[in-house]
Amino acid sequence: MDSLVQNGWEHLAVQYISLIALTLLYYDYALTLDRERSLFWSKGGFKQWGSVLFFLNRYCGVIGHAPVFIQKFAQSNSTLYLLCKPIHSYHQILALIMQTIIGMTFVMRTYALYDRSRVVLVGLICLGATEIAVTGWMISRAKGPAMSPILPEGSTGCSIGLSWSQSWRFAVAWCCVMLFDLIVVAMTLVRTIQINRRDGKERTLVNLLMRDGVMYFGVISLATLSNIVVFLEVTRGIATTMTNVLASILVSRLTFNLREPRGHSVTAMTTTATSPSPMSTPIILYVPTDIEDVDGVVTRDSRRFVL
Repeated sequence: MDSLVQNGWEHLAVQYISLIALTLLYYDYALTLDRERSLFWSKGGFKQWGSVLFFLNRYCGVIGHAPVFIQKFAQSNSTLYLLCKPIHSYHQILALIMQTIIGMTFVMRTYALYDRSRVVLVGLICLGATEIAVTGWMISRAKGPAMSPILPEGSTGCSIGLSWSQSWRFAVAWCCVMLFDLIVVAMTLVRTIQINRRDGKERTLVNLLMRDGVMYFGVISLATLSNIVVFLEVTRGIATTMTNVLASILVSRLTFNLREPRGHSVTAMTTTATSPSPMSTPIILYVPTDIEDVDGVVTRDSRRFVL
């Protein structure tokens, strides 16, 4: 009886946290749809890699989480029982795809911040590929016989549990994600300090990238860390949906911040062929309120990787 009550409370906690996460996802989408139309659809849509990654991240989150409603809240019956394991596997694959898209977004931002350094690009691609390989391998190795905890009568949603061997593999996968985020934010901080020291004053665009990167890492590291802990110690997998949703929302917001028109000076970085210095040459531009000119904040060569 005690086990039945505990299973019921844990299942209810998973449902509540998932409901909060999904409500946040679709509320934020509705809240920012006008900004998306004005900053992306009316300005050429898919002309730049940054825009492609933005749409992939945004709509993988919005559309991709639709089956999660079935997993978490559908009325329990024999059909749902047959669907639970495939939907559970789908949810883990969705998390991997979304984290890959988010990682690509940060690779492009960091690549542009380092003046399109091929060394940085190759290094980040190798790091990201290693993360994807390890994460994918851990997820594939975590497949095993489904555990279905007995729930109180009238419970809704899937009740697939995870064994210890499955849980620690998922925890390792999320550790890889957190390590990649840590390296990217560290590179952003180092580059920002280098540019500010070299120029003797702060540059708005560079510091915007730093601020957004640090804020993203702060929030996501807490969410990812909590996800790792619950996989190992508490109700396993309870925070996966929340972590994915927060990551998707925050990356969309970072992209909005870069696209938003601002009436103050910002820095564009270009690499000049005549400059003997390997560092980029900063150019101060005044950004008018016209959104078309915001794309000019970063030079023609590098803006496609940032915006």
